[in-house]
Amino acid sequence: MKNIVLMHYPEFVDKLADKNFDLMLAGHSHGGQIRLPLFGAVILPKGVGKYDLGMFHTPAGPLYVNPGLGCLYMDIRFNCRPEITVFEV
Repeated sequence: MKNIVLMHYPEFVDKLADKNFDLMLAGHSHGGQIRLPLFGAVILPKGVGKYDLGMFHTPAGPLYVNPGLGCLYMDIRFNCRPEITVFEV
């Protein structure tokens, strides 16, 4: 049996440091929507912290932050493709 956590705010993973999960999935960040090469996300919403996009290895287990399909603030994406992620567990 796998222990999987779904959360909206990626930064919430810091509150789970004393737990152990096989996989944690989050969104909310939109991947930063506008990402500059060598810099990363220009603007991130609150609740993202350092977990803006992709896979992170945390004390609680692996965390994947999906950039999603939508937009926040502006209807534009640059260097941040919309994504639907499929995991086989």
